[in-house]
Amino acid sequence: MEFNWEDAFKKLQIQQRKEPESLKDYRGNPGVMWSGLYSWALEHTGDLINRSAKTEDTGPLNWALGAVEEKVFKLYRHAYREYGFEKEIFEQVKSNLDYYKEDKSYEECLQELKDAGIKYANAYKKLTPYTRLQKLSKMAAIALGEMRWDDYRMILWQLKRIVDLPEEKYREEYLKLLPEYQNNNILENYILYRLLSEGVNSAIKKYGSKVTPELIKWVSDVFDPSPSKKYVEWIINKFIEEAKLEFSDEEILTFSKMIVKKDNRYWPIKMGFFEWEDIQLERYDSLCNAKLIIGNEANIYNYKPNQIGQLNRIISRARKKQAENQSRKLSKKYEFKDSSIFYIETMNQAIKYGHGAKWCISMRDPEENQFDFYNDPCYIFFVFFNNKKYAALLDRKTRSQIAVWNEEDDRVSSEVVQDKVPIRVFNNILDYGKIL
Repeated sequence: MEFNWEDAFKKLQIQQRKEPESLKDYRGNPGVMWSGLYSWALEHTGDLINRSAKTEDTGPLNWALGAVEEKVFKLYRHAYREYGFEKEIFEQVKSNLDYYKEDKSYEECLQELKDAGIKYANAYKKLTPYTRLQKLSKMAAIALGEMRWDDYRMILWQLKRIVDLPEEKYREEYLKLLPEYQNNNILENYILYRLLSEGVNSAIKKYGSKVTPELIKWVSDVFDPSPSKKYVEWIINKFIEEAKLEFSDEEILTFSKMIVKKDNRYWPIKMGFFEWEDIQLERYDSLCNAKLIIGNEANIYNYKPNQIGQLNRIISRARKKQAENQSRKLSKKYEFKDSSIFYIETMNQAIKYGHGAKWCISMRDPEENQFDFYNDPCYIFFVFFNNKKYAALLDRKTRSQIAVWNEEDDRVSSEVVQDKVPIRVFNNILDYGKIL
């Protein structure tokens, strides 16, 4: 019994067309009435999930590819418009309040809009994506509903990078299943459960040639971030130890999906009877290799299920130590006319040179700091002039698009910085380490 991706896609389309779709406008979600632009964005962002789940039975695939691309470009243009996407939404609340002459304050109307957005986001949280494209589309809908504007823009940026791929690569990305839905034969799932809970050698003895090198590799790649693949048994054994129950056949068959990798971290999926705290294994392994976690603390098998919080505190402490060690690596300062430019390569540099600004990439608490999230798709520069600080993010792929935030962490026109520092200057720093 293979995982039927076509049936899964159809189910996702049906689910999206029910509650989530009904919350896009004032008819199903009255608070949305205060902004036509917000309602428009809710509708088209939600459509992304539906369009990214098309099959040949529910619409030609070529049409779906074009439809997703069209939606992404349309939303991207509005979200990145110079005037300000959220600024226009909030202004519409004021103008609509004047038009309808409601006996309400602006704050009350804005709160109604926010509540409507949360209702929309919560509906999309219930959907199950099966591909990265669907997953990013779901994340975009949730970010928009929760009015996390910068996250929304960043997700659209990632979606745009997918639809910008050459046609064959884009088609491949459209259909590529998330790891937890690959290799999903029922027999292999059962073997996978035993492989994870009893250990590789035990599973090989019991099932012989059915435990293939490919299956072992797949388990390791999906579950274990360490080069030596040393955490797989710990993850599952600890899960079983804490769950303290006998799994039914159905639960065994779905066991391989309980812990999945997303956003470069490992998260257990919630089950009705059980919820495990997130375990930052990739980060833990990196810190152990860097000798920032040593001794007994570096032995994963010393941690019992009820000590996961302690493990995460040790990781947090080690990250702070890592940041302190990086303090010796300072960003080089570049002068261009009356501006000072800093190329920011580490979280510690972002904290040091962004002191006084409200940027999330400059927050002192490593657990709250979002440097890694923004540094992956962008080169980060801080530009200072006229006693003001600006964060300028340059797209790593094109190196021609720049996004700018002021000290208050408000998105501003890119021209604020580009009028002082042309994009060629940033590229000079990246290519030559100096301004030509």
